[in-house]
Amino acid sequence: VTVAGVLAGGGPAMVSGGAIVSSDGLRMRADVIARELHDPVDVAATSGGRVLVADRSGELRIVDATGSTPELRDNLLHALSESPEPGITELRSIAPASDFDESGRFHVAFMTADRGDPVLRLAQLRVRGETAGEAAVIGSFQLTDSHSSAVVRSGPDGLLYLAIGSGDDRSAQSPTSPAGKILRLTSE
Repeated sequence: VTVAGVLAGGGPAMVSGGAIVSSDGLRMRADVIARELHDPVDVAATSGGRVLVADRSGELRIVDATGSTPELRDNLLHALSESPEPGITELRSIAPASDFDESGRFHVAFMTADRGDPVLRLAQLRVRGETAGEAAVIGSFQLTDSHSSAVVRSGPDGLLYLAIGSGDDRSAQSPTSPAGKILRLTSE
């Protein structure tokens, strides 16, 4: 659905509680649930009604029903022993586990470099209070383009799905390249 006038320059400002109308006439209400975000790259809702907001730099905010958005004390990329380098090490996507409200487990996809070559990593972390810990990299995918997109999601089947963009990589047609693929990850 294309929303008319919301993102277009000179259009009406989005105000909490304001109505917006899509180009096909669908009327929606827009409520601002988080403010003062730096560079959000992904958002994911939990079954318990909280919303996880991931920032490119590695910050995570959890928006609760009151609209509170505390930042975790630890940067997610630091918890993964990664030194965030702007333009090189960036968070791309976040997905709460289906049991996030009980376990605090979630997954992130982030781009980094290994010996100068771009690598997409998939990691699992756990929120405890105001810190993210118990971090473990569970997948590492060598790419040729650091601008490749990535999206991780938890499926209703309890499995993880990872979509890896091809960026400017022509190897997406190769069956051995992870670029341009959707991977379903199962535990063995």
